Amino acid sequence: MTQDTLKQLARSINLRDLGGVPAHGGAEVKRGVVYRSATLSGLSAEQLTAIRALGIRSVIDFRYNRERAVHPTPWQDMGCKHYWFRDYDPSGGGDLKSLLSDETLTAEKSRTLMIRVYEELPFGHIEALRRLFQTVVAGEGALLFHCTAGKDRTGMAAALILSALDAPREAILADYLATVEFEILASPGFRRKQAFPPEHLEKIRPIFAADGDYLDAMFSAIVKRAGSVRDFLYRTLELTDADLDALRKRLLA
Repeated sequence: MTQDTLKQLARSINLRDLGGVPAHGGAEVKRGVVYRSATLSGLSAEQLTAIRALGIRSVIDFRYNRERAVHPTPWQDMGCKHYWFRDYDPSGGGDLKSLLSDETLTAEKSRTLMIRVYEELPFGHIEALRRLFQTVVAGEGALLFHCTAGKDRTGMAAALILSALDAPREAILADYLATVEFEILASPGFRRKQAFPPEHLEKIRPIFAADGDYLDAMFSAIVKRAGSVRDFLYRTLELTDADLDALRKRLLA
């Protein structure tokens, strides 16, 4: 696959390879093993052909029920054998679609909201994170995990995988911030018949941002509630030394 094709997939569906990130003992994450992305519905024939060429066999979908119903993941057409999702809806009935239409929001409120979202993310997706780690360790071909934007839930999951591989925090942040290349409002999960008015778009822009402070908030919440990232991996996600050893053997080159 050409670099131009990979760049196009990154811009259009935020699909990126975790490979190449520096990690434990001077190693780096293998390329072609774990991918992350945004919504995968509405793929063009060219995009679908490109994704099939990646050899992805498993998909972990972090989205809730309505997101999946509106934008189904074409996992079989992608050549995958396994597709996992969790049967759930947002607590309290709230979701991003209704939030984006909230006319009482300000840019400051949006940013504060996102900080709070990131503080809760790891603890609201424990089942999905456990399945993600289990699937990577099982090693049945390449794997892709995703949410709607490939930024928040996906970014959280990528950060935890890279943390388990002892990637330096600056490398984890760099992977997270690469979402700035993604044309999020033109993507299938956010495309609208009518564009947001410019004044409202400014108010909700922090919701679409890949902001390093958000990731810092996530890690701070993990330390506060679990003791450390390692404690979160061991005690909350119930990973073992054997799991982490297998993860390194599977993902590090």
